[in-house]
Amino acid sequence: MWARVGAARAERAEGRSGARSGAGKRARRSGAQPGLDEVEKPVTAHGQYGSWSWSRLHGDLGEIRERGGKVEPLFEDLARNRPGDAVRRKIRELQPNPVLRLLDRWRTESEIRSWSDGLTGERITGKRLNSLRARGWFILHAVQWATGADIDHLAIGPAGVFSINSKRHRDKSVWYGDTAITVNGAVQRHIAISQSEARRVSRALSRRSGIDVPVRPVISVVHAANLTVKNANPPVLVLAVEHLDRVLSGLSPMLDANQVAHIYGVARDARTWAA
Repeated sequence: MWARVGAARAERAEGRSGARSGAGKRARRSGAQPGLDEVEKPVTAHGQYGSWSWSRLHGDLGEIRERGGKVEPLFEDLARNRPGDAVRRKIRELQPNPVLRLLDRWRTESEIRSWSDGLTGERITGKRLNSLRARGWFILHAVQWATGADIDHLAIGPAGVFSINSKRHRDKSVWYGDTAITVNGAVQRHIAISQSEARRVSRALSRRSGIDVPVRPVISVVHAANLTVKNANPPVLVLAVEHLDRVLSGLSPMLDANQVAHIYGVARDARTWAA
């Protein structure tokens, strides 16, 4: 009798395990990111469609890539990153003690306070960029190079690829002329740094994707008292954060859905940035 009871219990446990497994598989299949659910045949290095087939593109559960029937998990999926994650790591490195870390955020001359201001800017910019996902865009945050430096944000959508630097200049006057930005009259290197970053991003994406990937630099200005742009055709887009999503989504389309998916798949793989 006890043998029959034990067997029955084992059968019930196995049934519950199978049900949970099936539910988990269904949940994984239903997690596609808005904008692109199923994409096939991204553009190859020669500008023609290749034999690649892409599974559902979703950020929360990781992505798989298929080639020739072989499924390969991503080395590390950067789509999981939150806005400002690299800055959070830096702040914890500077002050491991959470209580002292909190106190340092309010000390005027504290290095942690400066980093915390930057974190606030990246979170605000990231939230604004994330709203583009409903319009066919893909957004990555805190994309880290092997050197430890990071790209604040990458936006990949119909209008192209954009590397976005977040700059929080609270209650200050920001002026952008032909080649430079001044903050309360002091010249900054924001333009040169953003251009250099965009060129580096373009090289990395082009090398890994097998196609030429132009990247346009953008500076998101957060909490400035005012922003004045005097250049009619600026090499770097300098935008108040509240206009960021509207301006990017309003630019002329340059990429089709397959190209967007292909570049995004490369960009979210940490190996792209490891060289």
